[in-house]
Amino acid sequence: MQACAGAGEKIDYFLFGEALQRQQSELIETAIDDFRIMTMKLTGERILIEILEQHAPEALAFMEAKEMQKEGETIGLAMLIFAEFIEREKKAFVDSGRMTNKEFKDYIRNVDRYDLPYFARAIKHRNKKGPQ
Repeated sequence: MQACAGAGEKIDYFLFGEALQRQQSELIETAIDDFRIMTMKLTGERILIEILEQHAPEALAFMEAKEMQKEGETIGLAMLIFAEFIEREKKAFVDSGRMTNKEFKDYIRNVDRYDLPYFARAIKHRNKKGPQ
């Protein structure tokens, strides 16, 4: 018990090594999440540059690097949030058999909001055939 208290681990760690395995998987998940966030931030910045190069080169010319990075991160994180929303919705509708893949694609094309109050209302008003 003293070893458990000293190490901050449950007895399972010393008997079976389970906590160690759990900690390793949590570290891997954290590393993947950090990588995804970093990737989406860089993607957002690249998208911002591409759009400004094509449609507003003068704005790009006067935009400071920090401003560009901040705006790009905002775009990338919004993309990440929406992608995670799509994954959750796909599990709820397609994987459960309540929608076909085509119906789901049509539904996603028409979704333009992904804030929490909207989701709460949408989930509350779902029927078995899909969202209303």
